[in-house]
Order: sequence, then structure tokens, then C-alpha cells
Amino acid sequence: MRIIAVPILVVLALAPPAKPQDTTQSTAPFVYKVEFNIHDGGNAAVANSRRYSMLVIPNNKNNFYVEDKVPYSTGSGSQGQYQYLDTGVHIMCLIGEMNDKVSLKAEIELSTVVAPEKRLASNVPNPTINQTHISVNSAVSPGKPTLIASIDDPGTACKYDVDATVSKVN
Repeated sequence: MRIIAVPILVVLALAPPAKPQDTTQSTAPFVYKVEFNIHDGGNAAVANSRRYSMLVIPNNKNNFYVEDKVPYSTGSGSQGQYQYLDTGVHIMCLIGEMNDKVSLKAEIELSTVVAPEKRLASNVPNPTINQTHISVNSAVSPGKPTLIASIDDPGTACKYDVDATVSKVN
């Protein structure tokens, strides 16, 4: 028995020390690219579309802003003070993984200043703002453009279609 035990002890003594197991395996979530295409749904021939994209980690709220600051008066006469109103595009996006689909929650706000000649009351000194708010909960197939909203805007008599494409990045 001693003859067998000696070689085993020699092998154990010469072997490099064992490293502890790495229990912090990479659990980084997948990253998705979410693309929104907002276009005129009333006239397919018009190439008036806006595209917005962001990288999103599932179950994390993401915000995207493209805005202008529009001044408006809060007083009268020469003593008037000004404040600023944000107009433009604001997109809030939250996604989650579910089997072979991706759940998409999106809040999209589009706001623009109405041209003075198109205002209902021409004597109003402050700007008139046209605002469209879209709130969507949907399930989309990864990599495929999906129509998530279609809106007839009564303020501008335009029809907006919103397509979303969600693609896995890593």
C-alpha cells in the first residue's frame, strides 16, 4: 500500500494549486436595438418618415428626446417674462423577453408649433402647440417591422403610422 500512496502524494505535491470555481458567470442581459419609424400613413407615396433608434436592455426604462425650446410669455407688456416649452419627439421604451417574441411598451409624444396662419385664434400672442401622445403595449417578432400604432390626428388631419423593429444585438 505504501508504494501506491507515495506516487499519488508526489503527483498532488507537484500539481498546481486548484483555482476556485468562477461563480460569477456572465449574466449580462441581451441588448436589443429598437427602431421606430413614424411616417404618413395616409399617403404611401410620400417619403416623409422619421426614424429613431436606441439600444435597450430588457426590463430597463429608456428615454429618447429630440426637442426644441419654444418661448412663451407669462406676463403682459414690456415687463413680460418668458418660459420655455419643450416640443419635438419624446420616446419612452421598455422591452421584455417572452418566448419567441419581445414585449414592447412604448410611449411616444410628438409635439409641434402650429403655424400662425393655421391657428384658430389669430390674436393669441403665444404659440399654439399640436401634440400627439401614443401609448402602446405590444408583442413583436424580433427582426420584423411591426405596425404598433396608426393614428388619425384631428389637429393636423394627418394619419400617422408607427412601425417598430426590435433586433437582438448580442
